[in-house]
Order: sequence, then C-alpha cells, then structure tokens
Amino acid sequence: MVLGEDNPGEQTTASTFLTAMIEGVAGDGIVLESAANIVFTGGTSENNHGGWGMTIGPRSNNITVIGMDFEDNAAGSVQSFGTENLFLNVLAAGAVRMGAGARGNTIANSRVHQVIFDPGAYNNVMRENDYAIEDGRAEPVDRGTNNSLFGNYNAGTQRYAAGYIRFPVTPASALLDTAAPGRLTLPITGEWADLSPEPVTEAWRAVFIGVWNAAEVEKLTEATASAPALEVTGGTIQFRRDEATQRLQARTDGHTLQFTGAFAVVR
Repeated sequence: MVLGEDNPGEQTTASTFLTAMIEGVAGDGIVLESAANIVFTGGTSENNHGGWGMTIGPRSNNITVIGMDFEDNAAGSVQSFGTENLFLNVLAAGAVRMGAGARGNTIANSRVHQVIFDPGAYNNVMRENDYAIEDGRAEPVDRGTNNSLFGNYNAGTQRYAAGYIRFPVTPASALLDTAAPGRLTLPITGEWADLSPEPVTEAWRAVFIGVWNAAEVEKLTEATASAPALEVTGGTIQFRRDEATQRLQARTDGHTLQFTGAFAVVR
C-alpha cells in the first residue's frame, strides 16, 4: 500500500483504512510517501520479507495508527521520518525507529519491542508502553534531542524503566498531586531514614519526578515493594518497609544522594 502524490507538493489526505491486511510482501508493507490526516484502525502489516511494516516519509504528517499489528517484518515494525504522528495500542514486535527529522511522533499504550530515536529525531514521546516484549532486554535508545520517555514498563523484567521528561513541565510536581507532601530537597544518606510519615502497606510505591544530584534533566523514577532498588545518577538507593514502624525508609550504598523535586508515596 503506497500513499503518494500525483504532482509535486500534493498529498493523499483525509482517508481512513479499516482493518487493512498487508502480509507477506517483498518490500515495505505500507509506504506513506506524501500523506496527511490519515487514520489506520485495526489490521496488520506483517511477515513482509524485504522491509518495514510501515514507513512514513518526511513529507507525511498527522498519521494516526490505532490497534494495528506489526510483526515479523524483515527490517522492523515502523520507521518514521514524518511529523506529528500517533501510534496508539499497536503491537510492534520489531523496532519502532524515529529517523532524522522525525518530530512530534508519539508511541503510547502499546506493546513494542524497542523504540529508537536516531540523531536528528526531536520532540518525540514514548509513554506508557510495555516494551522489550520479545526478549526482555531491548531498552529504548535515544540518540536524538528533546525526546521524552516516561511510564514505560519492561515486559521481561516486570519493572518500570527509569524515564525522563524533557517537554515543558514547571514545576516538576505538576505531574503529581500539588498537595502531596514531599516537594522538597531530599538528602538520602547511608543510614536508613523515614520517607513517609505514615505507615505504608506491603504494596507500597514511591514515585519521584525531579533532579538527582544536579543532573541536567528531570527524571521520572520509581521504586516498588517488588523492585526496591533504584539506580540513579551517582549510585543506588535501597528502600524498605520498616517492620517496627511500617514506614517507608531509604538509604544509599554508602554516600549521600540528593533529590530535588516532587515525590509521592502510594501507601
């Protein structure tokens, strides 16, 4: 399936494809050379032996892909050089690559193997996906600029990945309840210290949005009862539920780490 132009500067526009089935072709399954305001809902582009499940060229924009399957394609699931495209609830068993010039693309609420931002890809978002669905090891790769990754869950290790937020969020606590306690500068030392004034349950969760040790970007990091170690810039933080007080406590691996931003404990 190829969407292009009759004459230079034209686009294929304002079209909707329902349950398209593209399977087993010799090249790319779907090629959007010059297209805008296109919607794909459901369907597949898979088992294509010589290319990608979908490629989006630099002259294409505002493509919305909902609920499609991209599996077992020779080159990968999706490659985009376009702008302002949305991938929602897709299954991408191969790589999703944002190439040079790709801007404002979002991959959300999907199951993906790996997301790659190439040099020159900027202002793209990867959020709230299950990733590494093939091997549990394929972490996101960001070689671009000002891209945002947050709330993504490794399907293999069953842990939320450390992410960062680079789009404008001022203050960092805007992503948390503004009334939540803990909006402060918090030093964590090698000694166990309380993080929560109230007892927590055995299923506690601690969420941090801010800067660790004067890092250049704000990060979204979290620890849970099942994954109580947090790797941050400069060291490792261990968390525990104190048996006597049932409060959440934290300590570092021997030196002081400082967090500045917002944090909340889900008890």
